[in-house]
Amino acid sequence: MSAVYHYYEYEGHKKHRSWNPLHKEKFNALIKCYVKAKGKLETIKIESKEPATFHQCCRQAEKLKQSYGSNLQQIYIWDMDEINEAKKRHDEGKVLQ
Repeated sequence: MSAVYHYYEYEGHKKHRSWNPLHKEKFNALIKCYVKAKGKLETIKIESKEPATFHQCCRQAEKLKQSYGSNLQQIYIWDMDEINEAKKRHDEGKVLQ
């Protein structure tokens, strides 16, 4: 699982799920926010400038929830180290075949 945090609205209720990547202290993160503005859904991407802990990512999600309020539809926080590692393994598998 490369997502470490997911905030969403389901049937009028705001919910969140989180997965603490126990195998590592810090990781490079990508945050994607889906915000409704002027009747359209916009995607906002925020990349970490340096590796962050799981708890730092959760705090950032809370700040984003407060900033965007009811316009916020979803937040995903991705572990980019894990995604890049999986992509590398996939690409190496293609080369070997």
